[in-house]
Order: sequence, then C-alpha cells, then structure tokens
Amino acid sequence: MIAEKNGRNLANFIEDFKSISPKTKIRLMGHSLGSQVILSTVERLSQKNQNKGIIESVHFFGASITSDVPSSKKFGTLLQRVVRGKIVNYYSPNDEVLFWGDKANFVSSPLGLYGATGKTISKYHQKLVTPENHRFASYVAVLNSFP
Repeated sequence: MIAEKNGRNLANFIEDFKSISPKTKIRLMGHSLGSQVILSTVERLSQKNQNKGIIESVHFFGASITSDVPSSKKFGTLLQRVVRGKIVNYYSPNDEVLFWGDKANFVSSPLGLYGATGKTISKYHQKLVTPENHRFASYVAVLNSFP
C-alpha cells in the first residue's frame, strides 16, 4: 500500500515537473521495494495519453517485483507506453534478501533474483551482477558506469 501511494505521489511530481521543464529527461532508479514504487508510478502515468514516453529510462536494482512483470500483458504494455528509452534490470542470484523473501513467499520469483521470465518487451534488458550484499551501494559498486 505504501509503495502504491508513493507511486501515485511520484507520478504527480513527474507530471508537475515536466509541465515546468518539458525537455528534462526523467530517469527512475529503484532498489528492492523501490521497484514497486516505479511500477505503481508507471501504472498511474499510463492513465493519461499525454504521458506517453514521459520517462526516459528505468533501472531496477535488486527488484522485489515478480519476474514476470516485463513479460506480462498488463505491466509490459504500461512500461512500453510510458518509458521512452530502455528498462534495465540488474539482478543477482546471490542476493540473500531476495532469496529469503522468495523462500518465505513474500515475493514469488523476484525479478532482482532470477531475472525476467517469458518473452519480455523490446525495451527491457537485464544484466547479471554480483554485488556483495543486497544494499544499493553494493549494486552500484559492481557497475562499470552509473546509469
């Protein structure tokens, strides 16, 4: 519920900001539960036609959303519509927090643990990384460049 509410708030902020600064590129990065905030933001933004391509790119790190999101009819279509550029998922089969969350049935097959399942949308890419732990700083430390 909190992630959905914050997604709504972020969507409102993005719309307001783009009305003031339409040429500014918006890139969203979400770590762990932040991936659900991004998904909720995209869902909210997709409700208005003028928001097509409003987000330049999305980057997930240790995403706690399910691995079928980039291939699902519902969310795949929404992401394809709202994100102009690319969607990148940095995932790690060694992420102990996501492994535990999957095992305890808090998140079934997390995107950040296994990568995507099924045929994904064309804008989606994923990168296998080996962070030291689940912390965002550990994910950033293993990148060659920052998005």
